[in-house]
Amino acid sequence: PDPTASPAPGLSVSSCTITASTGARSVVSTNARTATDPAALDVYASRAGDGREPPPDVVLIDGHNPALAALALDLAAGADAFTVMDAGSWKDDAADLPGRCDVVAASARFYPPGPAGPLTGPAEAARWLREAGAGGVVITRGARPALWWCTADHADGHAESRTGGHDGIHGSVIPPQVEVADTLGAGDVFHGALAHALAHVTPGRLTGAGLAAAVERACVIAATSTEVFGTRAWRQRLET
Repeated sequence: PDPTASPAPGLSVSSCTITASTGARSVVSTNARTATDPAALDVYASRAGDGREPPPDVVLIDGHNPALAALALDLAAGADAFTVMDAGSWKDDAADLPGRCDVVAASARFYPPGPAGPLTGPAEAARWLREAGAGGVVITRGARPALWWCTADHADGHAESRTGGHDGIHGSVIPPQVEVADTLGAGDVFHGALAHALAHVTPGRLTGAGLAAAVERACVIAATSTEVFGTRAWRQRLET
């Protein structure tokens, strides 16, 4: 009844619509606005710390629940795991998380604060993220080329283009052209695939070549996920 009231404790609620003719999606969500419950993460951290569970190779966080994400990054630090952040669009409460991550992947709507207002250009956003402490940055732009930046001193032919200079090594990857049926969850698929591709990178040892290859792989998997309706059926299309 009161649209300004805070949601009751419990699960976050989302309403998703898909336009059949284009595959475009629209999501209305309360996001993760409930209280943080770190119990399960604490149990895993304890078991991983004493050898009862294998430690993580990679930890993927987002900015929807910053307190829980910070706990996950603490776990990653203790396990010397590679860290990836799905930064999505700008969130004030998550401003301190990118600097704790090895790679930050943001959307074209990630507008960090600047001296004269929000930074709306991908290069400016990437520079802000790298100055915050991220070793690698990826900016996704839907079907347009994904952009990446890395502090490493070399890259290879996985990138569509690459240059060096003031902004470090950077390049772009063109996503595969596919017949789109459903884009719901494509960003989450991209970030999961990116984390999977980076799972065996040692923190602090990221290279331009490694980041470019991981972005290329994630683009392929994310594009595949849009070719069928639903958020799981696409997995049957991947080659093993």
